[in-house]
Amino acid sequence: MPRRPEHLRTGALITAGVAGAAAYDLPPAKAALEVAGAVLLSGVGSSLPDVLEPANRIDHWSFAHSVTIGSGLLALLATEGHEIRYALRDQGNQLFAVLAESEDRPLLWLAYLVGGAAAYMLSGAVLGVMTGYLSHLLLDQVKSKSNIPLMCRGL
Repeated sequence: MPRRPEHLRTGALITAGVAGAAAYDLPPAKAALEVAGAVLLSGVGSSLPDVLEPANRIDHWSFAHSVTIGSGLLALLATEGHEIRYALRDQGNQLFAVLAESEDRPLLWLAYLVGGAAAYMLSGAVLGVMTGYLSHLLLDQVKSKSNIPLMCRGL
């Protein structure tokens, strides 16, 4: 991937902004966990198009680099991605809620704390992977002399 560092930086920056905006309704600590999860996993999403279609020739763009996959990801993010993120937030809240009940058992308390934090980070990760992927497509479109295809190479 010749422009991998650029894709990783751009993906992380765009994802941080999107995740921060998506976490507007959360308390600061939970928002920080969600944004951290999103930024950490944005690298997976921003690398994925070139993993699926390696940049070993100039015309390597096909379905994984298409408007179709980008539009599908946006739709998925707005529907199922949103529901998955809120379900993970609910799991995190349930785990955090039992922290007070387990103060006298330090290992159990730690397990609930780590589980709650992980649920919020996974909620962000869902957003991070998809946003990272979309940032890759956006950057390719902006930086290239050719357009990303509608569906695949030739279309």
